[in-house]
Amino acid sequence: MPTFINASMLLGTLLVGIPIVLHLIMRQQPQHLIFPALQFVQQRKEANQRRLKLRHLLLLLLRCAAILLIAVALARPLFQLDDLPAGNAPVAAAVVFDTSPRMDYRDQNQSRLDVAQEAGQWLLKQFPKESDLVVLDSVTPRADFDIDRGAATLRVEQLHVDAAARPLLETIENAQRVVAKSDKAQKEIFVFTDLSLAAWNPSQLKQLKRRLEQQPEIHLHLFDVGVLNPRNLTVGDLNLSSQSVASGGTVDVSFDVLSSGSLEDSPNESRFAELFLATDGGPPTRRAQESIVVSPESGAFVSLRLSLPPEAGVYQGYVQLDRSDNLAIDDVRYFTVEAKPAWRVLLVAPSPPERYTRLLNDALAPFEYRQRGLAQFQCDVVSQADLATQALRPYQAIWLLDPEPLSRGTWQRLARYVSEGGSLAIALGRNAAELERFNLDGPQPLLPAKLVGQWRAGDRQLRLAPANLEHPILARFKPVASSVPWDLNPILKFWRLGPLREGAEVILAYDNGQPALVEQSVGRGIVLTLTTPVSDSLNDRRAWNNLLAPLREAWPGFLLVVEMTHYLIGNSRTELNYQVGDAAEVRLDSGSEFEQFLLTSPSGDTSRIAVDRRDRSLRVVDTHEAGQYELRAGGAEGTRLGFSVNLPAAVTQLERIGTETLSEALGDAMPSISRDRDTLLRSRQEVRGKGAWEAYPWLMLIVVFVMAGEQLVSTLFYRRHATAGGN
Repeated sequence: MPTFINASMLLGTLLVGIPIVLHLIMRQQPQHLIFPALQFVQQRKEANQRRLKLRHLLLLLLRCAAILLIAVALARPLFQLDDLPAGNAPVAAAVVFDTSPRMDYRDQNQSRLDVAQEAGQWLLKQFPKESDLVVLDSVTPRADFDIDRGAATLRVEQLHVDAAARPLLETIENAQRVVAKSDKAQKEIFVFTDLSLAAWNPSQLKQLKRRLEQQPEIHLHLFDVGVLNPRNLTVGDLNLSSQSVASGGTVDVSFDVLSSGSLEDSPNESRFAELFLATDGGPPTRRAQESIVVSPESGAFVSLRLSLPPEAGVYQGYVQLDRSDNLAIDDVRYFTVEAKPAWRVLLVAPSPPERYTRLLNDALAPFEYRQRGLAQFQCDVVSQADLATQALRPYQAIWLLDPEPLSRGTWQRLARYVSEGGSLAIALGRNAAELERFNLDGPQPLLPAKLVGQWRAGDRQLRLAPANLEHPILARFKPVASSVPWDLNPILKFWRLGPLREGAEVILAYDNGQPALVEQSVGRGIVLTLTTPVSDSLNDRRAWNNLLAPLREAWPGFLLVVEMTHYLIGNSRTELNYQVGDAAEVRLDSGSEFEQFLLTSPSGDTSRIAVDRRDRSLRVVDTHEAGQYELRAGGAEGTRLGFSVNLPAAVTQLERIGTETLSEALGDAMPSISRDRDTLLRSRQEVRGKGAWEAYPWLMLIVVFVMAGEQLVSTLFYRRHATAGGN
C-alpha cells in the first residue's frame, strides 16, 4: 500500500461526482423526425442511441479519471519497493559532521572528529556512481550538492573543529533542504555526532520530529563517535570584578571548575588554577595560582586576585588548569582588562565641605591607597558656594552631598554638564528641609520627582532591600546575594518622592517599598538620586542612616557608593570580554584621532577596521575564534587596544543524551543509531523507505494524456453530432 505525503488532497477525489451529475442532467434527448420509411427510422434510432451511450460513457470515464488522477497526484503517493536492495541505485545523500569544540575530545590518541572523518570517507565510497552527495559541517550552510564524489571527499579531509559552530539541529535542517532538491528516489542523511546533550537538546527535538514526519522519503542515520564515559574538567565562564580599573589597581577573577564523568585518578582531582598576564609586549607570566580539589559532584570554585602594573593601558591574560585533559580547548579562559589613571570625581557639599565629604572620600579613595598611588578615584572637594565658578568638564562624575538649595543658575549649569554627557549623583539629606525650593523649575530637571516630605523611622529601622540584582550597580552583590548584611546599614530617615517622571527607574528600594536609589537620563548623561545622605557620621545623633558606618561587617554601604561611582563614570558599561559569535564594540577615548585600526585575530590573521565616527568606536563582527584580539594604530608608539573572546562553558559539556530520551522525543521518526560500519550498512538495508518511489511526476504525465484524450474524443463526438443535426 502506498503512503501519501499530502493525504488531505485525497478529498479532491470527491470532485469526481461533478462530471457524473452533469452527465445525468445534460443527457441529450432524441429528436422527433417524420420519415415515410418508419422501419428504417426505428433501426437507425436504435443504432444512434447505442453509439451515443458508448461515447457519453467514454467521455464520462475520461473526465472522472482526470479528476481522480489530479487528486491522487497532489496527495503525492509513495510506493515502497521492498525488492530494491539498498545501494543498487544512485542516491541523494547528505553527510553531516558535528564540528563543534566538543568534537576535539581525544580518546586513544584520536579526536572525535578524526574518528568521524575516517568513517565519513569510508561511507562516501559506498554510494553508487551518479549519486548526489553533499558534505556539511556545523559552520558553513550549503545550498546545493557537491560537484562529485572527489569534491565531497576533499571537504571531509578539510574539516576542522570551529568555535563558531552552529547548533547541530540547524545543520540537519540544512541537509534536509538540500537532499529534498534531488530527483533521486533514495534520499538519506548521515550525521556523525557524539550524542551529547549540548547538541541534542530534548526541548528542541520536537522541531526535528516534525520535519522528519513532513519528509518521510528522507531517512536519517546517526553514527555515534562519542566516548561512552567521557572524563573532562572545564574552566567555567569568567567573572571579573571590573573590566576597567585604575592603574595599579586590582581585579578579582573568579570562575567554577566543572567536572564531567568519573575522574581518572580518584573521586577528587587535585589541580592548580593559574592566572597569566602579558605586559610590555612580552610573553605572559604567571601572576597568581590556587590549589584546588575538584569534586565530581560540585566541581570547585576559584577566585584569583590580579594586581595590575602602575602603567595605564590594556592588559590581556588567561586562566588555566596546570594540566590539560582529553579536551584541552576548555582548560583555558581569556580575559582583557583596562587600566586607566585615577578617575577624577568632584565632591560638592555645604560648608565646611570636608566634614560632609570625609566618609565618601574615604570609601572611594582610602587614605592608604592614596598614599601608595593605588586609589581608583581622585576626589576633589569643593564647597557648594564655589560650585558656580568650579570647572566641571575635567571630572568624570560629580557627587552632590546633602545639598542646600542652589541658585537657579547653578542648577542650570549642572544640567548642562549632565546633558553633554556628564554624570551626577545627588544624595539628599537634612539640608533639603526647604523642600519647596527643590520642587522649582531649576532643580527639577535633575531630580526624578518632587519631594513630598521626610519619612522618620521612630522606633522602627528600615534597611535597603533590592528586588533583584540585575542592575550593574548591584551586580557585585550577586555572588553573596543570600548573605548581604543590609541590616547593618540601618536607615532612620529618607525623603519621600512624589510620582516618578517618565523614564525614571528605581534601582534600589527600602524594605517598605519606597524608592531609595533612582536613575534617570538627562540628555546624554545620567543622574542618580539617593533619597538618604551618605555624609552622616555614626556618632552624629541626628544621623539619617549608618550607610557608611566604620564597621567591617557594614560593608554593603561602602560597596554601594563605590559601584554607583563606577556606574557614573561608565566602568560598568565597559565591555572587553565577549563570547564566540558576539559583535565586539571597543570605545575610543575622546582624544583619539586615529580613523583606522589594524585588527589581529588569535590565529594571527589581520584586517583593517574603520572607526565609527558617530560615537568614536570600533565594531568587530567576526569573532568566531576564541582567544585574544588586538587593535593597533600609529605603530609601536601609537594606541594599543584589545578584547577577549571565549567559548560558553555549556558548549563543551559532554553529558550524553540517552537513547530512551531520544526515542521518546522523536517517536516514530526515531533514526537508526550505529557505532560501527557494519551496523550502519545493516540499518541501510533494513530501511526500505530508501527504495520508495514517488508517483507524482508520472501521475501528472498520465493526467496530461487523459485530458488530451478527453479533448480529442469530445471534439470528434460533438463535431459529428453537429453534422448529423445539420443534415
